[in-house]
Formats: sequence, structure tokens, C-alpha cells
Amino acid sequence: MTTEAPKTAALSRKARRTALSIAFACSVALFAACGTDFAEPPLVGARPDTPVPQATVFRVLPVTPVATPTPLPTAVGPDGSIQRQFPAEIDPSRAGSGLPSDAVMGIWAEYLADSRLIVEGRLVDVHLCGDGTLFPGSTSTFVNAGTWGLRPSSAEWYEVILGREFRPGRISGFATLSRVGNATVSKNDGLAVVSVTDSDLCGEIGDL
Repeated sequence: MTTEAPKTAALSRKARRTALSIAFACSVALFAACGTDFAEPPLVGARPDTPVPQATVFRVLPVTPVATPTPLPTAVGPDGSIQRQFPAEIDPSRAGSGLPSDAVMGIWAEYLADSRLIVEGRLVDVHLCGDGTLFPGSTSTFVNAGTWGLRPSSAEWYEVILGREFRPGRISGFATLSRVGNATVSKNDGLAVVSVTDSDLCGEIGDL
């Protein structure tokens, strides 16, 4: 009886210490958990090497439009003569179908009569006399003397095809004559400026 009592008391004290240790550990854990729920997150500053964002800048670059090259009129032709005044009746800007083809050819025929016609940069240089005769100029290499004539162009109402008449009513064209801006042009193989001046050769032949 005396031996069992101290042993029982020691076990009771040990049990109490164990229970207190467990209770203390739970309290610490609970406090830590509760503290984490209500703690404010620490402030995070930018890293020293973080690049500073730059504002977007839009640059307005001037753009110069490229003009389409158009033939420029010349006051004096390659032969040194003054250019003829183009007939005002033919206006390429006129809306609709324009003048009838017979009227257009008549206006062109009057404009070209007794003239020297040179297609700049080409081997077309002819004298177109009012009586219908054609004579090659000094720079022409492929147009022989003969009779000249006109026929309408199917492209535009104000255009005509100039050529040598090899049979009555049959024209072998060598220049499609048109009008661009203030210049008379030929549309064969691209645009080329046409010089139309008075012919001294037609006048000399008429005086013979």
C-alpha cells in the first residue's frame, strides 16, 4: 500500500505535464494562425534595375506625293518654229461621248494642214501639206513621201490616228495623236510629246 501510492502520484504529475505541454503547443499554433489571417502584407518596392516605362511618342512624317509624269508643252518646237495653237473645240475633259468622229478628224486635219510634225524622241518627222501630200523631214527614216490621212481612234473620242495613205481610204498609221494637259502627244509605245509647227517645206512647194 505504501509502495503503490508514490508511484500513482508520479504518474498523475507526468500526465498533467504532458497535457499542459500539448495545450501550450495548441495555443501557440492557434495564435500564429490567427495572426497570419489579419496581418497586412509587406510593401513591395520596385527593383533597382526595373526599367521606367516610357510614354509612347507618335512621329508625324511628312509625305510628299509623287506626281505622275505628264508631258509639258514647249513654246518652240525642235525645228525652232513656234508651236501651233491647239484647237479649243477638242476638249478631252468634256463628259460623254464628245464630238462625232468626222468632226474630230476635220478639226485635227485643219490643225495639221501645212505643218511639220515631230514626235520627240522618235523617228517621226513629217511635213503634212494642206493638199494631202506628205514629205519626210530631215530626221525621219521610215516615212516616205506620199499622201497623208487620218482615221478615228477607238480608244478616246478626241484621238486620231495619223498615217500614210497607201490606197485611197486606207491609212497605215504611224502616230496616235492625243491630248494630255496642254500638250499634244503620241500614244505609240508610251506617251511622247508631239511638236506641231508651220511647215516651210509645204510653202516652198506651193510657190513652185
